[in-house]
Amino acid sequence: MPSNSSQRSNFRRELGALRLVPLLALVATTFLPLIAFGQASFTGLGSLPNGNLITDSRDISADGSVVVAEGRGPVRWTAAGGGTLLPRTFTSGSDHVFAISADGSVAVGRNGARAVQWDSTGISNVGPYPASNFNRAVGVSSDGSVIVGRAGNRWFHQSDAEGFRVMGSTSSDVVGVSDDGLIVAGNDRGPFTWTDATGQVNLGQHPDAHTSATFANRISPDGNVIVGWASTPNGRQGFRWTQGDGYENLGEAGGSGPSMWDALDTNFDGSIVVGSGLDASSGEIEAYIWDEANGARSLRVLLSAMGVDVTGWEIWGAQAVSHDGRTIVGVGQNPNGDREAWIAVIPEPSTSILIGGGLILLSCIRRTSVC
Repeated sequence: MPSNSSQRSNFRRELGALRLVPLLALVATTFLPLIAFGQASFTGLGSLPNGNLITDSRDISADGSVVVAEGRGPVRWTAAGGGTLLPRTFTSGSDHVFAISADGSVAVGRNGARAVQWDSTGISNVGPYPASNFNRAVGVSSDGSVIVGRAGNRWFHQSDAEGFRVMGSTSSDVVGVSDDGLIVAGNDRGPFTWTDATGQVNLGQHPDAHTSATFANRISPDGNVIVGWASTPNGRQGFRWTQGDGYENLGEAGGSGPSMWDALDTNFDGSIVVGSGLDASSGEIEAYIWDEANGARSLRVLLSAMGVDVTGWEIWGAQAVSHDGRTIVGVGQNPNGDREAWIAVIPEPSTSILIGGGLILLSCIRRTSVC
């Protein structure tokens, strides 16, 4: 028969274990959400000083601090300063901004019938190409020294080293350029890449696509990944393309699970992709985010799981993502029923919180003698 002292010792251990149960629950409910998500956020970009809402996000700088967008004209937005209209030579209604350099110093787009760039000096035309309704600048290198876009019915490449060059065939278009300005991506009866050394290299069609129904949308800043969409018998299919693996579907088009419907942008190394997805249960189009570990996920669902209140918002599409994949901009409908651009932050797990929570738990276990 166990001694009284032995029984008392066992009782103390059992009591310690019982006391630990609510403590474990407290740690789980208090620390685990913070461990998983850190400080997430979602906010609309609001209005310009003239009262016009900022309606469409277009691109974001590498660190997520500068956004280019639309608000009845091209807009530059920062968290500190809000939105301001970029200067325009013409206010013809054909004024758009499409991309911003990684350092946030140069934006590119179109003004009237000209491809243009905006920098600290104001607005200037890109290249000497004659005015055309098709002219536009759509991609820019990290420091603004290389700009690519459309010149009439072909695409152009402008650099400080080579000047302005009109490239490709009359069926070709361009969608972006790598941060170093060396690799261009576009479409010419299918996606292509271009470098000075290789010229234009066709990537072929998505294996499930209808004939000539594969379209690139963006190239990763490191130049190794292209994202876009293909029209397949099962519906629209977002994809991620790499040299080694070819086309990778971002979810099952037409299936019961989450699927990236249109891949619109990717982070620096192509490991995170954002765009629009089709919610199989509701049939609604909404913003989606994809990574290798988690697949395609609804941004709304992800933000809600992080404790972010998105009540009243329809989050239609994610247009662009920062280099680290943590800051995303897009377009949706605000709680007032108006179209409005938005910015969301999905932070990395907090190592300090993880360590702190673990130390507290370990200390409590030691005090209660539970091993």
